[in-house]
Amino acid sequence: MCKYYEIYVFTASLKEYANPVMDLLDPKNLVTKRLYREHCSIYKGMLVKDMRTINRNIHDIMLIDNSEISFLFQPENALHIKAFFDDESDVELFRLMPFLAFSS
Repeated sequence: MCKYYEIYVFTASLKEYANPVMDLLDPKNLVTKRLYREHCSIYKGMLVKDMRTINRNIHDIMLIDNSEISFLFQPENALHIKAFFDDESDVELFRLMPFLAFSS
């Protein structure tokens, strides 16, 4: 999708855990930026991904996430997908590709 969009990975995971995983998933470094737990906002004890921290026009940002908590601050920018935990056959992001390519 990087030919259509600037891709940011925003995870609530610690940098030390997320970086090795991202290195495997993105060996060509196509992801524009990686954001981690330290970039999340804490709201009522929950980690929220505040899209204002990305320093882009908020109307041009979409957050695709399996956790509704992640997008509490900007629900209008969210696309909620089903959780992938323990599902080796997960293809949620692949299913979105035609929609995302068409919407670019």
